[in-house]
Amino acid sequence: LVMMGTPIAPRYAAAHAGPGSELASDGWERFPASLATLLGCIADHGIDNVLFLSGDYHRHAELTLNLQAPGQAPVQARSLVTSGLYCPYP
Repeated sequence: LVMMGTPIAPRYAAAHAGPGSELASDGWERFPASLATLLGCIADHGIDNVLFLSGDYHRHAELTLNLQAPGQAPVQARSLVTSGLYCPYP
C-alpha cells in the first residue's frame, strides 16, 4: 500500500492541458523521471499487487496498471483515487 497526495494515474491534468502545461502542475506529470523510477522499481523487483491510494481529483477514479520491465514477467498495480468528503462540483 502506497499512500500519496497526488495520484499517479489516471493523469487527468495532462490529458486536458496544452503542451508544456506539465511545468505548471504539482502532479506526477511534472516529474516524469521520478515516476519512471518508482514504477520501474516495482516492475524490476516483480512486486505484484501494489495499491496506490490517493486523493486530489474531486472525484473517484480507479484503474489497473500493467507494469513490465525488460526480460521480466508483468506485474499489476492498482491506482485508487478517492473523492473528497465535500465536493460541491457537478
